[in-house]
Amino acid sequence: MKVALVIEGLGSGGAERVACTLGELLFARGFDVTLLTIDAETGKFYTPPASCELYDLGLKKIEMSLSKRIIGYHFIRLKKLKEALLKINPNLIIPFGTKLNGLVLLALGEKSRDIPVIITERGDPKNGRIEWTYKLLRKITYPKASTMVCLTRYAADFWSKSVPSLPTYVVPNPVSFVIQEDTGEISKGNGKNIILSVGRLARQKNYPLLLKAFSLIAAEYPDWDLIVYGEGKKREELIRLSKRLGISERVFFPGVTKNIAEAYKRADIYVQSSLYEGFCNTLVEAMGFGLPVIATDWNGVEDIILDGKNGLVVPFDVKKLAEAISTLISNEELRQNLGKEAKKIKHKFSLEKFGEKWYRLIQDVLKQKKLTNE
Repeated sequence: MKVALVIEGLGSGGAERVACTLGELLFARGFDVTLLTIDAETGKFYTPPASCELYDLGLKKIEMSLSKRIIGYHFIRLKKLKEALLKINPNLIIPFGTKLNGLVLLALGEKSRDIPVIITERGDPKNGRIEWTYKLLRKITYPKASTMVCLTRYAADFWSKSVPSLPTYVVPNPVSFVIQEDTGEISKGNGKNIILSVGRLARQKNYPLLLKAFSLIAAEYPDWDLIVYGEGKKREELIRLSKRLGISERVFFPGVTKNIAEAYKRADIYVQSSLYEGFCNTLVEAMGFGLPVIATDWNGVEDIILDGKNGLVVPFDVKKLAEAISTLISNEELRQNLGKEAKKIKHKFSLEKFGEKWYRLIQDVLKQKKLTNE
């Protein structure tokens, strides 16, 4: 049984990590797995599993002329996708993300009646940014899919109402492998306590809120620093903001690291200040390491944090976030209690549960397609 997992590339995003993880799990279950990538080299972070065949279209958008990027890229991608899928000839296709969902279904055309497609929605359906062309493509193509996988109950509820004919399931991302390789305590380095956040330096992550909140309490807690791991277009803007707020010597942006486990183990508090999330792998990872966490009240966070039990949830307010951080800094017992409960997230979002949910769903979809075609 041949399965094609379609992803944009092998960058440091959650979709890429989950696709590689799912590929390994399906191979272990006896599937022949192909990772079909649009561009596997640009920004490469993950190495594809040895058990999976890599089929890369090699479409490097960054190397195309501006006119070609604006006008021709999407058509070229559609054409190449269609050719690749015909060559791979899979029994099942799983694209990752809104754009690839629509493009795969469009590329298949009438063949979507014969080849089941499990589309995956990975973002916030209300707040995520997407071009109007892909919004239109969703309306046209999504009813042709076999089923949809979402990461939260909030997203599944939205899509079940938007596309009533499409079966919708919730399969949260698994806790990252780095947690399961946790080998214990490590040195704190300069001895300072650390408030940690991990994510792209982009508008969605709402880091100005975190910087402003930290600036309100930084002087009161001189032994605490803020470290933000990640890269993105907002880097220079955030550095300038930290200087204007007078906290540039207390805030650090070390970039992307492949040893994120060390960052979690060094930290004392984890904060996620996002405007919206699809699921937030880094928040779950931090909890898996037993960190007390604070998150803003984005849609779907309730699937991860029970406010006051295994973490704190705050509104999108600078003072409220500052107060929550101050509360955790000044109350070690609360930090320990929240961290202890947070660590239980490893069982809720275990790799075993993730693999089993996907396997059962795939078997159901293949069985249903067989009955439909008989």
